Amino acid sequence: MNKSDISNPERGKTLVLVLILLNTVLVAAISALQVDANIRANQANRDSQYDAVQFTGSLIQAGAQSDYDLNTYAMLLTNSQEALVAEYSAMQRQTANDQQGFETLTLESQIFQARADRVKSLSFLMTDPAYAPASDQMAPNITGYLSDLQTYSQELVQKQNNASDAYHRWNNKSDSYVAVLTVLAVAFFLLGIAQMAQPSLRLLFSLFAIGVISIGILWTLILLIF
Repeated sequence: MNKSDISNPERGKTLVLVLILLNTVLVAAISALQVDANIRANQANRDSQYDAVQFTGSLIQAGAQSDYDLNTYAMLLTNSQEALVAEYSAMQRQTANDQQGFETLTLESQIFQARADRVKSLSFLMTDPAYAPASDQMAPNITGYLSDLQTYSQELVQKQNNASDAYHRWNNKSDSYVAVLTVLAVAFFLLGIAQMAQPSLRLLFSLFAIGVISIGILWTLILLIF
């Protein structure tokens, strides 16, 4: 054994105490970062689930809305066609000198036309300026209507995907911070041995602890940057 080790058994303990203090500060700071990452991950997870529920609701609403609007437009076309057929048949009855048939079919044509006019007033595709046709001979802008109807759902999908990505990112960071804390726990173990070891071994364990602490600091910096 080195005589200097016997004469000065406290040699190197100051370094160990400084390293313990540094490691304690690092553990406290990284613990705070881990808690913050965990909170952010939980918030992002809640946002993702909320957006998923909203997306489901928007799909149901868009489906019901499009079903009503398209069915209403289909009823408009059906009644308009029936009115034209009845009018054409009435003209044929008039040509054939069938006055009763003419009057019956004319009345039927008027009924179908009244239905068509009523349905047209209730049709979103026929009343909204963004989709209504410019003339009676043109069809409404169904493609634009369906595209606009899906816009909100697509925005919710993107929002939900962003929240899901944020959840995975922060959750992975939280797990990584736990790993860093485990590494620093090893540094505490090495410093504890160094404090109890002989002065000749104290420096060796302190150097190992410094290496472990450096790994923890470098890992933490990488997590903060990326």
